[in-house]
Amino acid sequence: MALLEDDGRTVQIDLGDDLSTSESLLPAIRDLLEKAGIEGSGLSGIGACLGPGSYTGLRICAATASGLSSGWGVPAKGVPVLRAIAYSSGSDAPVLAVVRAREGEVFAAAFESGDPFSRELLPPGVYTCEAAAAWLDARPGSACEGPGAPMIRPGIDPSHCLAPGASVTARLAAAYCAASGPDKSLRPLYLRSFRQKAATGVS
Repeated sequence: MALLEDDGRTVQIDLGDDLSTSESLLPAIRDLLEKAGIEGSGLSGIGACLGPGSYTGLRICAATASGLSSGWGVPAKGVPVLRAIAYSSGSDAPVLAVVRAREGEVFAAAFESGDPFSRELLPPGVYTCEAAAAWLDARPGSACEGPGAPMIRPGIDPSHCLAPGASVTARLAAAYCAASGPDKSLRPLYLRSFRQKAATGVS
């Protein structure tokens, strides 16, 4: 969890693995604000990672951010995790951002570069590993990034397999809010229902 200050620095708290419910999330937010020496109403905005990811985690994140936004009277902006992965890469080349999904599948999307406003080349969705690998193979020089990258490129350097940190979400939320304004509502990006099958081919 991170707070982005006006000078570009961030104040962060390591949440560890114990953040499983809204009861543990709210005290962590309180501690972060105390560490930064600011009241919630003094924030210029709230950024929330919308997924894809854990159904329960995404619902808690969106609901908490929406509630605090309303209570404090500050705007909120959602950030797709696949876009955050691409941004974290800093790549000038096309980026395939990948997150592990269940049943050996992946959530994936591709972008023209790591620029947060770069063109989308592959729409966010659920893909088989074979389909995602085929997209990458057809575009030599493209980067494969994110926690799901080893499923597409076994043996890939671990530095390409990192999840984006909270500071990335904060920076992207600020940039997107400045460009298009706050979100009227925060809706988790599940990308599929519980029974939806993955795409087997992409182009």
